[in-house]
Amino acid sequence: ANMTDAKKIRSLATTIASSWAGLDVYEALDWATSSQLDDERTRYDVLSIVLRRLVDTDSELALQTALNQPLLKTGRRSYKGLEAVVIGEVAIFDTKKAASMLSQVRDGTTKTDAYKAVGRELILNSEYTEALELSRRLSDKERRSYLSRVLSLWGREDPIAMFNSIDGIADSKIQSRAASTLLVQHHMSAKIFDENQVEHLTNYLGDGAHVIHGESGIVIFQTDGTRALSEMSFELLRETLK
Repeated sequence: ANMTDAKKIRSLATTIASSWAGLDVYEALDWATSSQLDDERTRYDVLSIVLRRLVDTDSELALQTALNQPLLKTGRRSYKGLEAVVIGEVAIFDTKKAASMLSQVRDGTTKTDAYKAVGRELILNSEYTEALELSRRLSDKERRSYLSRVLSLWGREDPIAMFNSIDGIADSKIQSRAASTLLVQHHMSAKIFDENQVEHLTNYLGDGAHVIHGESGIVIFQTDGTRALSEMSFELLRETLK
């Protein structure tokens, strides 16, 4: 019963937040940050709505307010901060400003979420070089997560531009990831590239990888078989292991 009550209160609070933020975002902000909202999840959801609206008039205040809030625990070792919400909203209309805010983001899921939000908008704006440059600010683990999202989106949005850019990518690991993304895209959907282009992409996978083709799709493995470089079709995997 308590869970149901909490959900009802949260639903009512977010409805109020949406209406109030549309009428007077600063009053809504005062309410959202007051002690009236004592449930962490409710406060997070309400502030998400209010801060998105506040970005339109004062993105700096929105960011500082987000940074002043405690991280919300979302799993056993997972926490997220509201600054990722704010930066994601800023990125929709100003990727440069959003990118400049990333240095203030707290570590963990919040950081990767914020970077992915900016990377997404950069890809959608065809600012591909800038999207790849962002990855250089991240640790290896963060970079893998970021590039997985960004390269996958780029491969879907504009595979031809991605193919044309691959030779100019300075980092060989990113080249390899980009090539594997495009090969999967090529085999999972309409055949985008000709045989020479497919061979060109395969060369970027390096000596430590091999490609298995099947009717269901494509799997790209390291030679030791322990790690797939790209998305895999489980049906194809089953075919291969028969």
